[in-house]
Amino acid sequence: AGKLSAIDRSGLLMDLYALAKAGKIGLDEVLKFVSSYAGEKDYVVWEALDTVLMGSNKLFMGGAPPEMHARFKAFASALVSKGWKEVDCGWTSKPTDGHTDGLLRSLLMRLVSHFAPDGDWIEEARRRFDLYVEDPEGRASDLPDEYRTTVLQAVLSKGGKEEYTKLMAAYRKLEKNVDLKHVQLSVGWSPVKSVKEEVMSWAISGEVKIQDFFYVMIGVSASSREGLGMMWEFFKSNFKTIHKMVKSANGSIMDACLSASCGGWTSEEKASEVEAFFEKNPLPANTRKISQILEEIRANAGFLSRTVASDLAKEEFWNGLA
Repeated sequence: AGKLSAIDRSGLLMDLYALAKAGKIGLDEVLKFVSSYAGEKDYVVWEALDTVLMGSNKLFMGGAPPEMHARFKAFASALVSKGWKEVDCGWTSKPTDGHTDGLLRSLLMRLVSHFAPDGDWIEEARRRFDLYVEDPEGRASDLPDEYRTTVLQAVLSKGGKEEYTKLMAAYRKLEKNVDLKHVQLSVGWSPVKSVKEEVMSWAISGEVKIQDFFYVMIGVSASSREGLGMMWEFFKSNFKTIHKMVKSANGSIMDACLSASCGGWTSEEKASEVEAFFEKNPLPANTRKISQILEEIRANAGFLSRTVASDLAKEEFWNGLA
């Protein structure tokens, strides 16, 4: 990094990723290239890294062998941790911050939350979380909007029933829609199965507004492979209830539910399962969305099958990136 301009470094990475998705090169070649970006400090380049890392994570989470996904997450964790330390943007804005400094802080916070929520970072996240849930209106500045959801998700993902209970108590003190949404997107990140089950039931209980309940579903399915599977099974088991809830609402509400419930899969097996379910349970008003989801799952399934057959299946490949 540094010999090419930031725009060139970003563009080169995005071009390689596009070639990998099109099957022209392997994702292993892209990740080798990504490893050379360790210590990157420019926002424009981190935007490209974010696209590759989050896109690859979705690919692996939706259908790759668990050990391959774990190795990718370890690789991403090391890269993101180094970026967070090198950029040193901190938790609070500075008088000298320009426009992209705030954007970079928010982006790196999200990546750290996903891939490296540990050490000093998670300690500070928990400290701010505790202040916020005690008085969510009065202590809102401890968790600014730019990264509130990110921190809530991280603390929930590293916690248990206690963190969930505290966040739900804070939720019931909130009034603004944007503040409610932050929590709705976060409560499903708990790794505790019973909590996830409680969260999904709460989403369709009537307590969450009809135009917002799919945010809860998005949180559960995005939290982990287990969450993705649980959300899909819950959707199938509660299809009639959900369909009745949204029947008179705008069609985009069911579209969002569909994306949250089955849009994260990346295997042909799951594509066939999703297709069969909606053949038995048709949604005429959402046919286009279902077709788009199936097309995306199958495109990703092809990408994943090529990836699994590459050097990424070998432990020594990942060791060589360290």
